[in-house]
Amino acid sequence: MNDNQEFRALFSLPPILLSASTALVTVQTPSPKNETGDRELDAVLWLRDCIKTGATVLIDNALEAFKKIETPAKDLERRYSDYLVRASGGKTLAAVFGGFDFANLEDLAQSPVKKKASQDEALARFGSEKALFDMTPAETLCKKTLRGIKRDKTWNDYDPEEAAARFVSRWIDGADKGVERRKLDAFLGSEPEGENGTNNGTKGQN
Repeated sequence: MNDNQEFRALFSLPPILLSASTALVTVQTPSPKNETGDRELDAVLWLRDCIKTGATVLIDNALEAFKKIETPAKDLERRYSDYLVRASGGKTLAAVFGGFDFANLEDLAQSPVKKKASQDEALARFGSEKALFDMTPAETLCKKTLRGIKRDKTWNDYDPEEAAARFVSRWIDGADKGVERRKLDAFLGSEPEGENGTNNGTKGQN
């Protein structure tokens, strides 16, 4: 199989633009909690909300503030579980899962940090949230290449062999001595069904 540089470039991610990844984004600080009637529990709930924003400054401040709470984490988790039992009308299962790792803010911070890093990278590559949902050149090419192949009625999938043949004939020089490639190129040059004819290139009648 030949190394098709055009194909490789088409399916590569856009380069990271630092100007896009470092754009200033205003993050709203969550409102303080007044939920449980226990000031320490409400404080922990608020710190958890700050961490979930994914904002580095808020996460760092929340972790630092949590160090000032002298009550052991296990006691906080037990008290929060007791609160959940009362609030849920005695549903102990909800209390067990709700109180688990309630005061483990270090672990809680890991997921938002990774998620924020992924979001920043995506914006740095594509430039804006809108662009993230736009069709990429690769997606456009795939849709055009696969046009006309019937999908499986159960799973709505393309036939893998027919789909592979389409891409091979389009992207590998000399595939099937060029016959399949010429057929595909002719097919891709035809007009889509529903515009001015059918998807086999036949013009609609006037």
